Amino acid sequence: MLPIPSNVAIFFFVELIGCSLYSLFLLIISYSKQAFLNTPFFKLFISTGFAGNGISNGSATFCYTLGKLLIVLNRVTTLLSIEIIWSPRTIFAMIFCQYIVPLIGHFYFAITPVNWVDGAYKGLDSATGSVGIYRSIIGVFYALYALIGVALNLFVVKRLRNLSLSSTTFYRQQRSLALYTIASTMTHVVFALHQFAWTYAFSAGDRGVQLSVRGMKPFVYGLTTFSDLVVLFLLSGQKKNKF
Repeated sequence: MLPIPSNVAIFFFVELIGCSLYSLFLLIISYSKQAFLNTPFFKLFISTGFAGNGISNGSATFCYTLGKLLIVLNRVTTLLSIEIIWSPRTIFAMIFCQYIVPLIGHFYFAITPVNWVDGAYKGLDSATGSVGIYRSIIGVFYALYALIGVALNLFVVKRLRNLSLSSTTFYRQQRSLALYTIASTMTHVVFALHQFAWTYAFSAGDRGVQLSVRGMKPFVYGLTTFSDLVVLFLLSGQKKNKF
C-alpha cells in the first residue's frame, strides 16, 4: 500500500475548514428567497457543490462530474432559449439520478473482500481484477467528460459570439454564467486528466507515477472544488436577470 504523502495529510485539515465554509454558503443560498437563487442553474450549482465537498469519495467524484455536465447542459439550452426541460420535476429527477446512479455503482465495494497481507491492510482485494476494472471505468468516464465538456463549451463560446452580434441584451444577461461554466469545466478537465493519469499509472503498475499523482491530489481536488466559488463571486456583480 502506498504511503500517504505529507502534503495530503496537511491539506486534509485545510480542506476540512474550506469544505465546512463552502457547505455553509450552499445552505445559505439554498434557503434564500431571492428569485435568481431559485433558478435551475443555482439548484444544479448547489447540488453539485455538496457533491464536491465529498469529492475524495469515489461516488462523490462521479456525482460532482455529472453535476458539472448538467450545469453545462443548462447553459447550452438557455443560450438556445430551450427552457421547457428545466421544470421543477425534471430538475429533481436530474439531481436524484446525479446522486443515486453513482451510489448504486459503488455498492459493490461495500461487499468486496478486503485485502490483508501479513495482518496489514492493503486495500480492496484485486485478485479478481475488480479494482482494475473499476480504474478502467474511471479512466473512460473522465476521458468522455473531457471530450464532451470541451465540445459543449466550444459551442457556448460560439453561441456567445453570435449573440454579441445579434442580441446585445440577451448576451449581457448570459455572459457571466457562460464564463463561469467555461472556467468551471476547464478546472474540472484538469481533475479529469488527473484521474486518467491515475488510471494509467495503476494499469501500468508504475509506482513512481502513482506517487506523483497522489502527491498532486490535494492541489487538483482543491482547484476543481473551490475555484467554482471564487469564479462565481468574481462574476456576481454582473447582470443576473435570466438563468
